[in-house]
Amino acid sequence: MTYRREIDGLRAIAVISVLIYHAKFDLFGGPLLTGGFVGVDIFFVISGYLITRLILAEIEEHSSFSFLNFYERRARRILPMLFLVMFASLPFAWKILLPVDFMEYSESIISAILFCSNVFFYFATTEYGADSALLKPFLHTWSLGVEEQFYIVFPIILILINSNHFLRKHWITIVLFLMLLSFQFSVESQAEDPELAFFLPFSRFWEMLAGSILAFFDLKYGRLKSEVFQRVFPIFGMYLIMYSLISFDEKTAHPSWVTLLPVLGVSIVIVFASPRDLVGKVLGSRLFVATGLVSYSAYLWHFPLFAFARLNNAHPSNYDKLAWISITFAMSAASYFAVEKPFRNKSKINTRAFVSVTALAFFLLISSMTVIRNNEGIPSRMPAILLEDFTEIPWQKLRQDDRACHDRLENFCYFSEGDISNKSRVILVGDSHMASLSTNLYDRLKTEFNYQEINIGGCPFILNTFRKDVPYCNGEIQQRRLKAINESVSTIVIGADWPSYSPDLLLTDNEKTIGENFVATIRQLLDGGNKIVLVYPIPKPNINVPRAILSEIPQGNVQLAHTYLADNPLTFSLKKYYKETSLSFEMLDQLQDTNIVRVYPHTVLCHDKETGRCWTHNSESVFYFDDNHLTYDGADLVNRLIVDGIYEVSKQ
Repeated sequence: MTYRREIDGLRAIAVISVLIYHAKFDLFGGPLLTGGFVGVDIFFVISGYLITRLILAEIEEHSSFSFLNFYERRARRILPMLFLVMFASLPFAWKILLPVDFMEYSESIISAILFCSNVFFYFATTEYGADSALLKPFLHTWSLGVEEQFYIVFPIILILINSNHFLRKHWITIVLFLMLLSFQFSVESQAEDPELAFFLPFSRFWEMLAGSILAFFDLKYGRLKSEVFQRVFPIFGMYLIMYSLISFDEKTAHPSWVTLLPVLGVSIVIVFASPRDLVGKVLGSRLFVATGLVSYSAYLWHFPLFAFARLNNAHPSNYDKLAWISITFAMSAASYFAVEKPFRNKSKINTRAFVSVTALAFFLLISSMTVIRNNEGIPSRMPAILLEDFTEIPWQKLRQDDRACHDRLENFCYFSEGDISNKSRVILVGDSHMASLSTNLYDRLKTEFNYQEINIGGCPFILNTFRKDVPYCNGEIQQRRLKAINESVSTIVIGADWPSYSPDLLLTDNEKTIGENFVATIRQLLDGGNKIVLVYPIPKPNINVPRAILSEIPQGNVQLAHTYLADNPLTFSLKKYYKETSLSFEMLDQLQDTNIVRVYPHTVLCHDKETGRCWTHNSESVFYFDDNHLTYDGADLVNRLIVDGIYEVSKQ
């Protein structure tokens, strides 16, 4: 097959787009290249085109097709680099990942080796665009799973078609029908289950089949010779690609109808671009071709590199992210020449040597990952205080008991034990910061009070307010919360991550400010005879505390970790907390009423006079399960104050 430089140029655009998207550059208050995930779709179309052209050309030339040779070529292309990246990631995973994360890491590697990681991550309920997904080192191998599943199924279909004269005459009709069937499945599953549409193969096969149809026409009829078409259409195709990269974002229904834009754009460039037109010249330039040649290595290296970097630095700067990309391409160039090229060359590494090396690597990876999985992430690597499951959202444990939430979507939950007829009602209302207090607070109150919670993540309880970026946080929901509160007179514990709700994030649907609406909300609750326990902002370390503790302790000295953590506490600035919360304090301080008791979490989580620092842990337990939410033990400290406040206000 004639080498086409512009296709390597397309690969360059694909991999650069994916890297920029996963780096999450913050430019002018928003992410750069919000549709960078389209790069994977570019790869899919290219793969379908090249693989189909190779298969059809072999069948045409030799009147037969060797599955053995085909899969050996695929294995030489894919496995050496994949295994290298996996082995290289293992020391970092051992050092950085907590037991539950390490166990999932091992499972993801096993699934990637078996080319079914797309299925694994779908059932692991991973939302691809979410921040938590960026911390899973091998999430990106889902696309390899889709491609390999296509490589398994499609050659068999082609052989079956070509083995029958009637079917061979209708080759294009059959493949077009399969493409439309896959596309229909993609559109319909997107509406029903977006994660299913994203990860599973049949909703993606149509993109590769689009490339297959291009290959069929290319071989049968040759490339179109119209000079006008060759000059105009590549520009239009690149426009569709760039439009998709810039205008798509995480809210775009993808894959679906809109995915036709980048797929059509790539198809047009493949059909019409050549060294004679502007697009072909740019894509065929040395820089683009060189980037395209190392694109597979870059794709494999970038995600674990980015993930481990983020695990060590939860708030990277744009300069950090630029460094990640630079390191990725440096490693990609080195591994392309040292590993990828030699293994693809049979004259340098013959079949027997290749099979021996890959079989050994396969055995070592599968066996080591199985040991990690069966030993639950090898918790012996950890100090005792890090053995808790810090991936489980603390307040979900209470809700999963199924005894409480009559409206799970908005988390309107009632918890109580025994006869509640003579018990006073306590309601916890706020956002996820309040929800993180709920399990521990329930354990403290359940015998004496009828305890309820009406917490909604990312949505503080303020009447006449809403968030444009959070559809479930709207005026209707706020009224539903008010209605639930008004069922009877209560002691209401109200709080939120107040500093996070700036005027450009939390909006009002009347002419008042957020602060004015908040005061009006509290006044309305007080007028109804309720008592108020007002919780001030919880200090936020803004680093993932469990992972930061793990990175701080001396490796290989788990036995000394207890002493080390006691002598080297992980703290953050109280002065910074005061600065970040000053406006929130002003808003909360303006409320004056004898039926309001105030709770200041920083008085138990920080030490004002001696150190001016806030604590993230003590020698026995960790107070934060991520970079801002409290664990059960952290909530226990704050809830002591809240319970005292409940008793105090109930006497008034």
